[in-house]
Amino acid sequence: MDLHYGWRFHAQAPAWWGAAAVCAFSPQLLALTGREFVLGDWVGYAMAVIFLLAGIVQVVESLRPLRVTVDAEGISWRKGGHEARARWQDLTRVAIEKAPNSGPKNRPTLLMVWTATPVGEGVAPDVPLPGLAGYRVVDVKDIRETTAQLEDALRHFGAGRFQETAR
Repeated sequence: MDLHYGWRFHAQAPAWWGAAAVCAFSPQLLALTGREFVLGDWVGYAMAVIFLLAGIVQVVESLRPLRVTVDAEGISWRKGGHEARARWQDLTRVAIEKAPNSGPKNRPTLLMVWTATPVGEGVAPDVPLPGLAGYRVVDVKDIRETTAQLEDALRHFGAGRFQETAR
């Protein structure tokens, strides 16, 4: 099963550009209400440039294909320009987990792979523990496939390595 970016991931660039437009015209909008920036109009223009650059970065990221594959051999993904491959027999566990520091009402959204061996050269673990390394593969909010489809593939190929998470 190959995973693909969903519409929410692609919608982030126009959101950044909208924020840039609001910031670019904020001095004029504030002038209409009889107010002004305390530090000067340059604050709105500087924020507009930052938001515009964030939108450009988001477009570049969305043009790259998402390289996450769940198959009979294991899970493979691309992280920081390096290919990572975790074979099922090397995995300790695979789970969809909550993000660190998320609230108690937040749902689990991160596909995490836990292994005792490195998954690829140049790929550093996101959560290093003694004798165990955790890798964030993908946030399920950013993919087109549903969480149920991903869980079905992990159950099918995972051979007991996939750990269900309480929702």
